[in-house]
Amino acid sequence: MKVLVTGANGFVARHLTGKLTQDGYEVFLTTHSAIEDQKESAVFPMDVKDPMSIRRVLSAVHPDVVIHLAAQSNIYDAWKKPVETMEVNAIGTVNIVQSILEQGQRCKLIIVGSSDEYGGAAKTHRLLTEESPCFPQNPYAISKLAAGQLAVQLSQKKII
Repeated sequence: MKVLVTGANGFVARHLTGKLTQDGYEVFLTTHSAIEDQKESAVFPMDVKDPMSIRRVLSAVHPDVVIHLAAQSNIYDAWKKPVETMEVNAIGTVNIVQSILEQGQRCKLIIVGSSDEYGGAAKTHRLLTEESPCFPQNPYAISKLAAGQLAVQLSQKKII
């Protein structure tokens, strides 16, 4: 099974790709910047803000699963560059979804959110669930909530 992981330089991706490879999956990675010491998987340059670069990777890989981890996740940078954070995280997610659809790719798409989306809800000192309300407290958290909600809405409208 071919698994495409976006955001290969991120914390989660570095751990996930090793486990996927160990479990026998054929792993393909994307990164916006150079990646060091990756010998086990093919690495593709890709910018989630550029639909053409996404389509090139999808055409080359034909994945069975896409695990979308690419994000601008630095909170300090999110405050300094909120528009870029929204473009990468929310619009980038929409670009991934639309590129998959436009190419007729038959694959599963896993969009990973962030606990930061719950923000102020954590101050209630109650156990959080997926049904807990979200009160994001920074541009990063807002962008991740927007990305997830866009994907939910697109799926409910039978667009994905």
